Amino acid sequence: MSDKIITVFGATGKQGGAVIETLAKSKKFKLRAITRNPDSPASQELKKKGVELVKLDMTTASVDDFAKALTGSYGLFLVTDFYTYFGAEADIGKKVVDGAVKAKVEHFVFSSLSACKKITKGEIPVPHFDLKDDIKVYAEEKAKNGAFVLSTILVPFYYQNFESYFPPTKSADGTYYTITMPQEANVPLDIGDVNDVGPIVEAILNDKQKYAGVTIPFTTPLKMQEIVDKISKATGKTIKYNYVPPEVFAKFGFPGAEEFAHMFSFYNKHGAFPGQDTTIAPKLTKLTTFDEYLNNNKYYDNLQ
Repeated sequence: MSDKIITVFGATGKQGGAVIETLAKSKKFKLRAITRNPDSPASQELKKKGVELVKLDMTTASVDDFAKALTGSYGLFLVTDFYTYFGAEADIGKKVVDGAVKAKVEHFVFSSLSACKKITKGEIPVPHFDLKDDIKVYAEEKAKNGAFVLSTILVPFYYQNFESYFPPTKSADGTYYTITMPQEANVPLDIGDVNDVGPIVEAILNDKQKYAGVTIPFTTPLKMQEIVDKISKATGKTIKYNYVPPEVFAKFGFPGAEEFAHMFSFYNKHGAFPGQDTTIAPKLTKLTTFDEYLNNNKYYDNLQ
């Protein structure tokens, strides 16, 4: 094992957890996780894998606090959660960037999303995308000045979102299921397995200079009818797709409905990664197909 330390933010979440899982298995780096509660069951599971735990509340941490937490780190992986920080997401991310500079971190790997507001010239603002891009732009300026090497990944709509945000719902008569979304039926949706973040980030960390300044999106795009057909085949249940226009979906009233509606408006018009090179990621790792995900997922076994 190398003496190089990789510090992972969001280590108990989906993306950070995938990075920890991959790096813990490869044993190429020492691992450190930033956690608000080191005593939580999820944090203790990390500790069992040999991960060093550092207690830090990102909502109140200063630049110096982040620098202290990053002391001795060769690299880091940062993912920020809009639904935890909301409007403060960009400010917190920039403090991590400044902390990394002070701690002399060499390789900064950031999980970002497309700059929707910028790309659409203000037509489609999507805060949980745009605030991440604000962090990316800030980190790029630091990288240009030689503070660290920056590599960026762009994640697609997770396969796992069909378990949580948009699961199949049973019809009143129990004869079929429906997935309701504001994704146009004939427009491919950029989707992927969140667990693929792990091996992609590992490959990036293994070759700092090759991926210096490089942005790497990953996707295995499918149309919604293809998606419901594959779920039907995997489960033996009838799954139908119900398209709801974004402007209608925005009025559904649940927290985040308008945000999701804007996101899908962007997807419908531009895809998730306009102007980005999606051919890099498959060279770094074999991307999990939607069929593979379905065949190895117990969630769909429980559709009654």
